[in-house]
Formats: sequence, structure tokens, C-alpha cells
Amino acid sequence: MLLTMNIQKYKQLVLLIFINISIVGCSKSPQQKQAIEQTNSEDIKFLKGKNINLDSIICDTKDINVIYLFNYYDCETCIHNGFTIVNQIDNQTQKGYVKVIESRCPEINSLQKRERYYEYIYSDKNDDIRKKLKYSPTPVLLLLDDSKKIIDALITTNLQQNEVNQFIHKCHNSFINHHSDK
Repeated sequence: MLLTMNIQKYKQLVLLIFINISIVGCSKSPQQKQAIEQTNSEDIKFLKGKNINLDSIICDTKDINVIYLFNYYDCETCIHNGFTIVNQIDNQTQKGYVKVIESRCPEINSLQKRERYYEYIYSDKNDDIRKKLKYSPTPVLLLLDDSKKIIDALITTNLQQNEVNQFIHKCHNSFINHHSDK
């Protein structure tokens, strides 16, 4: 009887720990956040000016100026943050303006339902983009010029609202400039 009660308490403790970890997600200490911000800043500097080739993933790349790239193994909260920003950009521009590209995701349908994102998600089955970018951290939103050179990037791990607003504003301006030429 006593052994059964201890096992139940142990199960409850394990369940509480699991729930706590699930709720906390990617929360970090202030020191960890500062280190991540510094690393993200360095990674963005590394990305700027790099050219990417999307031809093997997307047939018509002419009108692509913003992509959201994520990997199945990325932090779930970070992936969600990226989709939130994708929806904000699409709402200010047009649905599907941001091209979403995943790598290594076995089940896209459940992800789309969870994120309430119903535009097409392209698949980089061989992780070619990240390989060419020297395994840049993901999830990341990339703002591209017409030659597919990276103008700016937003890594969705430790977001500051002002950075998000600035990136969305740049994407909106890119959309206006790109569509005013036509």
C-alpha cells in the first residue's frame, strides 16, 4: 500500500515537471537572453550579403522577396513566433507573400493546423539552403533583393518587439517597391 502511494506521488511529480517544462518552452535567464541576442546579431551580420538559390525548391523564384526557413528540430515556440510574424507580414502585403520553407518535417498538415497557416509550405528535403548558409540558425526570416541576396534577417529565437516591427516594416516597403515597378 505504501509502495503504491509512493509510485503515485512519483508519477504526479514527473507529470508536474513535464507540464512545467512544456509551459516554460524556450524561456531563458537574462544572461542567456543577452548571449543569444549577441549571437543572433553576429549571425545576421554573417547572413547579410549572401546569395541563396531557391531554384531546386521553388519553380518560379522571380517574385520572392521574403522567406521563412525552419527546421523540424527547431524550438516549437520559436517556430510559432516565426509563423506569427509571417502572418503579420502577409496581412500587410498579400497572402503567401512570405514563402515558407521547411526542412526535415515529417508531418506538415498537423503543423499547418497548429499554426493556422494554410498557404503552401515548400520542402527543402536535403536541407540545401541551410547547408549553403553554413547551417545558419533557424528559424529565420530572410529579406531578399531581386538577385536573391540577403538584405536582412530575423532569427525568431529571442525576439525584441522593436526588431520585429522594423523587420515587418522593411518587408512591407520591399513589397510596395517591388509592386510599384509593375
